Amino acid sequence: MPTPEASLYLAMYAVAIAVTVGTSYIAWQRQALTAARVLTVLLAAAATWSLCIIGLILTDSAAVYWGLLVVVIATGGISVTGWVLFAIDYTDSWPTSVRHTVALLSVEPVVAVVATAATVGTDLTYVVSQTGDVGPTGFALGFGPIFVLHVVYSYAVFSVGIALVFRFVARSRDVFRQQATALAVAALPPFAAHVLFFVGVIPIDVTPVGFTLTGVVLLFATRRMGLMDVTPVARDEVVQTIHEAVFVLDYRDRIVDVNPRGAELLGTDRADLVGRPLDEVVASMPGYREEIARIIEDRGGEMTVSMGGELRDLSVQMSPLYDRHDRLAGRVFVARDVTAQKRRQRELERKNEQLDRFASVVSHDLRNPLNVASGRARLAAETGEASHAEAVTDALDRMEDIIDDILTLARQGQTIDEKERVSLASVAEDAWDHVDTAEATLSVTTNRTVDADPARLQRLFENLFRNCIEHGGAGVAVTVGDTETDDGFYVADDGPGIPPAERDTVLEHGYTTASDGTGLGLAIVASIAQAHGWEVEVTESARGGAQFDVLNAAPVADIEEPDEGDLSLFRDDDGSEATRQAGDG
Repeated sequence: MPTPEASLYLAMYAVAIAVTVGTSYIAWQRQALTAARVLTVLLAAAATWSLCIIGLILTDSAAVYWGLLVVVIATGGISVTGWVLFAIDYTDSWPTSVRHTVALLSVEPVVAVVATAATVGTDLTYVVSQTGDVGPTGFALGFGPIFVLHVVYSYAVFSVGIALVFRFVARSRDVFRQQATALAVAALPPFAAHVLFFVGVIPIDVTPVGFTLTGVVLLFATRRMGLMDVTPVARDEVVQTIHEAVFVLDYRDRIVDVNPRGAELLGTDRADLVGRPLDEVVASMPGYREEIARIIEDRGGEMTVSMGGELRDLSVQMSPLYDRHDRLAGRVFVARDVTAQKRRQRELERKNEQLDRFASVVSHDLRNPLNVASGRARLAAETGEASHAEAVTDALDRMEDIIDDILTLARQGQTIDEKERVSLASVAEDAWDHVDTAEATLSVTTNRTVDADPARLQRLFENLFRNCIEHGGAGVAVTVGDTETDDGFYVADDGPGIPPAERDTVLEHGYTTASDGTGLGLAIVASIAQAHGWEVEVTESARGGAQFDVLNAAPVADIEEPDEGDLSLFRDDDGSEATRQAGDG
């Protein structure tokens, strides 16, 4: 009949068995994970260990007692090995495979079991006696050198597992820090219990009871923290290395996790984001709050954000997270940068639009002179009058001009892959030399240097200069300078200007006020600017003429200054400013 003290211990071990078996079953349900399988074996060994201690209390046979001690050595070794394997797998802290690690860690426990079984009845492993302070088991138990060496090894290995988990705690974030802390706490009770037994503070081995507390903590971590849902190493491998920005919010819309790409997107450190409400984070970002609200409502969408001083297009997917009671537990946002894709799409749309316009030009603008040439050719054949031949020649010349402009528009509007650092003044002067300027004058007041395709930039200036001369008259004064906002440059004249109602249409294909114009000259200007990433706006110049502002052409680092004789603002020999006349060079 067990003593009251022994009965209390029996109850404790019974509870230990129930808890460890229950927790082992929960872990077994997630056996697809290596850590879950190892934890199942560890807890099953701990339950067997408790069962052996119960047998030690109930038996009065020395032979059975010795046999149970051999099993205790085995289950203890399995528990220690299992704990270290679990810690290694959870923290991904071991360079070799699981199979090799198991083989390595199993050497000492197997040797200890064999040595214990081979030395039954001696004092090499245990010192067993039924006299003296027999305690709740009815046997007095001492420790021989084999057991002491086994305990020292087990403590060392067990401590390695605890150290791995604590190191992981220090390096982890958010929910995984909580999980790792729970694991570290769960390992301490059985370790402390065995130390107290080994040094003689407790008369019986209560290590399995310590595993009761371990099971409770692990059960909580499994149910509340998703301990067995996915290991943090797998999570980090996916979330931390994924190119998309990932944000995880709780049910109160606080940021609980964000990967490096997400922190980069918001232009701040991850540590400054985790734990803060989303509204607070985006409060200083105009338009973000409305965009995010729309994406939450639609469960996805597209938005444009400023990232590193550059506008980026994002495709955002939002997935709600629900708990096991189908209550909203949080949200996951995955944002993919589609800037390049959008840029290609816009370029394709622009080219399609350009093709439509080309088709219109070919079908309409070319048809008129073609009809004229065809009709006059028939009349020339019928009448033999030379005037008809001249009309045919004029029509063919106009068709050639239209075809040249169409080809120019197609080529100059293509996206620019390589740019050079060029001086606006130098390019403008070269362009002026290639235009029939009559008595017109050019004044260049800019020292701006830009990244551009020199040939296309020169064509832009040529077309603007021709437009100024064509509509401003032979003696028009043309100026090239920097815009007031310094985000671009302009070409202006002192001619009659462009009426406000027509300023939005002069850059369109086919717009012309000249009877012999193709209507493509300023369209080519807009196309070249667009290929550079610039924009063209039509305004009124300071002298009442037309002004074309080329915006978003930010200046870059200055190139080497040219010689004084090459400056864009020309000077006479005495140093006074002079205006360049047509034919100066």
